[in-house]
Amino acid sequence: MQETTKLTLPKIGCQGCMNKVTNAITNLPGVEIVQTDVPAKAVVIRYAPEQVTLAQIEGELEKVKHIIGSAEPYTIQA
Repeated sequence: MQETTKLTLPKIGCQGCMNKVTNAITNLPGVEIVQTDVPAKAVVIRYAPEQVTLAQIEGELEKVKHIIGSAEPYTIQA
């Protein structure tokens, strides 16, 4: 079962930063980007916890010099 999570990334400053973040985490198995929001410094991801953990995602973000400020369950509005 997949989980959808909103990650707040306090170091995001521009679209280039967001591109680094999305490229880093979409290389992980079972992770897809649902939505990005540069002004809000947030990215919504969908991932399969049986394939990748939030700690692994955080590790990939640290490699590109970004940290998770918060991670919250996210419900997609229909």
